[in-house]
Amino acid sequence: MTRVKEELILAGNVPSELQAALENSQRYGNPLASRRASATDWMRGIESLVPVMGKDKRQADVLWFVGDYASYHPRAQPASRTLAWY
Repeated sequence: MTRVKEELILAGNVPSELQAALENSQRYGNPLASRRASATDWMRGIESLVPVMGKDKRQADVLWFVGDYASYHPRAQPASRTLAWY
């Protein structure tokens, strides 16, 4: 996938908004150009900590992948916090 994104960007075959998102993904690891360390900032203020599977080695029946926008975008973070309560 990384190679495909790189080829699209170099060829200039993508709209400027998508090109910026692809470049940010390549450079920062997410389309919003946010620090990777801030990926779990959306969880602040939640009383019961949401388990992070990379840190918590227990079994799970359901895995919720929050994703980039739900983690980094300020308008999506409240929805992530709300969903985490359930």
